[in-house]
Amino acid sequence: MFGWGIFLFLLLSGCTTDRASRLEFFPSTSYSFPATQEELWETTLDTLKREYVSIAEANHVRGLVISKRFPIQSAEFRTWTKNSSLAPSGFGTLRLEVTPRGPGASRLEITVDFRAARRVGARHGGKHKASTGVFEDALSARIHAHVLAKKYPNLIRLAVGCDFIWDERANRYRAAEIDSGGLGEEQGFEENDLILRIDGEEVSIGNFFGALSNIQQNELKTFTVKRSDQTVDLMVSVFYLSPDLPWIGVRVERDPDTQVFRITDVAPSSPAGKAGLQPQDELLEEDGIEFTSWRNYYKAVTGANAGSDRTMTVNRSGKKLTLTVKPVPFESMLKQLRGENASG
Repeated sequence: MFGWGIFLFLLLSGCTTDRASRLEFFPSTSYSFPATQEELWETTLDTLKREYVSIAEANHVRGLVISKRFPIQSAEFRTWTKNSSLAPSGFGTLRLEVTPRGPGASRLEITVDFRAARRVGARHGGKHKASTGVFEDALSARIHAHVLAKKYPNLIRLAVGCDFIWDERANRYRAAEIDSGGLGEEQGFEENDLILRIDGEEVSIGNFFGALSNIQQNELKTFTVKRSDQTVDLMVSVFYLSPDLPWIGVRVERDPDTQVFRITDVAPSSPAGKAGLQPQDELLEEDGIEFTSWRNYYKAVTGANAGSDRTMTVNRSGKKLTLTVKPVPFESMLKQLRGENASG
């Protein structure tokens, strides 16, 4: 979300309380997180470190973080600030404050002071610039992603077909990033559906991801959503992509017009390649499961076991073929690739 190199070469330095009080005059934006105050504090500091933002002051008791001024390239400066079409570049200073919000939740208030770079020959620094909010949203999203990765590492293995984004106004998570013809649409999600309950349990920022994080197999969940003025129950298949999931070595896409699942790439020396699968083969069936939907696709994929034969039926240029594939453990694939790379 941030351009790499924007925050490079910043050095840790001191900061006076003067800087903090000056920043309080700028508008701030508040964001909620599914984490305790301590969890959010640690993740915020870690995120700034990852982004090469130098911390000038970190007051743990107050939950207050002040950054040193950091340089911003011209393209980002024009995106992050208002009326800056002619600004060559600029600088920013951050004020972040972490406060408790409720059980299992906390809030981060972001204040940023943007300032245009001083023009050549000018006696004083450039003008302060109002924020468009893009920077704050991007920083919040980055911290949110790190919170989830640290607190709920299992979430990355779950597939439901959409993202869930916290809506500050509605005080609910909402469905987002639903691809046309994708799994999320197939499950019945619509953009901006507000999630009220999962399996009858009220969910909000403190317990939403906890209701999903313990899933370690494919499960069917009832999502109760608010859509406009209606309440709708969705039967959602939550697919668990196990770390032990075997590898066969194909890349698959679904044609949005024909709804056909098609192999787009076959890895060299892979189980799929050895079995005779080829790019442009249309996938019809795997072990009796027809590829008529994304749900069936994920059901077939998550049902594979390393070392157990899988029967794949494909359509190749109008000809129906049945091939046998023996999946291998993912780790075996990595060792094989390392060996091939080492040998050139």
